[in-house]
Amino acid sequence: MYIKQIKKHQKKVVDQKTQEELNRPKTSRNRIFEHEDFIEEIIKKLENNEIDPYAPRSLLNLEVYNKLSEQDEGRVDLAARNICSILHSVQDLWVQDHSRSTVMVDLIQTIKASKERVENELGDVFII
Repeated sequence: MYIKQIKKHQKKVVDQKTQEELNRPKTSRNRIFEHEDFIEEIIKKLENNEIDPYAPRSLLNLEVYNKLSEQDEGRVDLAARNICSILHSVQDLWVQDHSRSTVMVDLIQTIKASKERVENELGDVFII
């Protein structure tokens, strides 16, 4: 029976519009709305060159950062480098089509989690 069903549908052709819809990644509107303000803040700061994905120091709130111990500065520096590598991907996705895909939302969620993990212990060390 299974083979009959496969053979029955093998020769069917999907129209172009349906194929494009099937190829488009699905986004969860709830996940996007959950991070909408943070997404907007990141995109705005990237577009206005307030933050630079190639310069981890551009993410830092230097007023707070300069008061940290050397060990804590190292933790923040590492987090900033990691966030910058993710920001580079976010920027690339945004430049491609200005959409909030599932991938972008996942990247933004990762940035937010990294930022919050450090700031919960060390204060408001990032400008994002």
